[in-house]
Amino acid sequence: IVFLEHTNAFASSSEEKTPSPSTRYDSKIYQSNITTVVNTNSPTQPQPSIRPTIQISNPPSSFPTYKPSSYPSENPTIFLTTLPSLKPSNSPSTLEPTQSQEPSSLPSTYPTIPPTSSHQPSTSARPSNLPSETISPSLHEQYVPGELYLDENNLFLSKGLEARLLATSGKRVMLNNGKKLDRRFHERPDGAAVFENPNGDGSYVYVSNSEVSSRGGGVGVMKFNADGEVLDYYMVLEGTTRNCSGGKSPWGTWMSCEERPRGQIWEVDPWGNYAANLTVMGTNGGKYESVAVDNRNPDKPIFYVSNDRIDGEFRRFIPNETIVQNGTYHDVLTSPGQLDYLVLHPENNTYEWTDDLTAGMWSASNHSKNVEGVDFRDGSLYFVSKRQRELFVLDTDSDSYANETTIGGYFDGTPDQLVRLMNEPDSDLIYFTEEDGKHAGIHARDSNGEYYTIMEADESETAGLAFSPDNKRMYFSFYTNGALYE
Repeated sequence: IVFLEHTNAFASSSEEKTPSPSTRYDSKIYQSNITTVVNTNSPTQPQPSIRPTIQISNPPSSFPTYKPSSYPSENPTIFLTTLPSLKPSNSPSTLEPTQSQEPSSLPSTYPTIPPTSSHQPSTSARPSNLPSETISPSLHEQYVPGELYLDENNLFLSKGLEARLLATSGKRVMLNNGKKLDRRFHERPDGAAVFENPNGDGSYVYVSNSEVSSRGGGVGVMKFNADGEVLDYYMVLEGTTRNCSGGKSPWGTWMSCEERPRGQIWEVDPWGNYAANLTVMGTNGGKYESVAVDNRNPDKPIFYVSNDRIDGEFRRFIPNETIVQNGTYHDVLTSPGQLDYLVLHPENNTYEWTDDLTAGMWSASNHSKNVEGVDFRDGSLYFVSKRQRELFVLDTDSDSYANETTIGGYFDGTPDQLVRLMNEPDSDLIYFTEEDGKHAGIHARDSNGEYYTIMEADESETAGLAFSPDNKRMYFSFYTNGALYE
């Protein structure tokens, strides 16, 4: 989908998809079968059909040692005051977590999705009378969220947008020059993110998890030039299982979470130049969903990990400060650090962190079951309990929290990945993907409690929501049929 106005955002969350309980893994055997793919080709050369693989037992000695002045957090940013209710409401927001000091200027790569149209967006969930034929609006029209038309892909799109199919699971990927690669687009595309090329040429990659069982999962990458043309497609991680969602590290790597009983968290280089790391954040294993980072102190990043189990402990990992300060980022998430677990106290809406895993599991099973999406922003930690359909907002400076229901919504599914508009004072839309609905799509909510359908289709789940660095292209996939759209 191409936006006329500047737009961008990120997301990472997922739904519960339970692997067979009979499946068992030996950790040593499992690790030895994981392969990571290293991109040895220059940007101007075509990608070979068979890419060299490197066993992660012999990773490179280090990631690049450049150290950013600040740690950008481009995970999905859930900056909600309320989530969808059964009816739109114009009442003032009631959930206002305390904000802490944040750097005065955010990185330029943050998403910025301002539908700056002078028109009032339409708030209908779905047109009462769906268009009976395709209407192709001019891309010179302004973007009007919620004012839908039917395009040639059988997608209902908001006015001012148009879509193109980039890839489909199981089919060979076609490049911009018309050449088809031998490699086929991965199955079950899920959590995703966009990374801009650090060389400054404007190119970027779309990184997408593959949530396939029985070691058939991994991470695929589609490369674009500055004009959004497809240049390449390759895998940077293979042989893992049910890679659900994840998050972006401050130094530009993708953290991919396995959602299986003994899943782990992998760190991969989106450009394919370095072998993958098995991080220490997963320790004994879990059905991990998402990762968020508190990057307010560049010398002390704090990582948060959600675990999609009824008793799935919510984790906090604080790396060794010396390793971070030395700039040896390859070692940050593979070296021992401080690992804590969240304990909520609903009687007075406070919380604490403990090193007692049992206490963390007890708290989860009683107060925050099956946590999926997680994000950190402005001193507040956000996460959603799928089973309870509640949004939690933790004030990390006061050790207090607030929570509210997410039951309902005008769309027939449940919100999955959430994306907040960044760096745009004139726009306050929050974008949602949708799961478990009859007509899944991309939806949005404004600060007044009004809801808009940005895109809708005859699918059960949308995933992989991310935006190009120039803020004009939105990427998403349909989980079941594996179609990736721009």
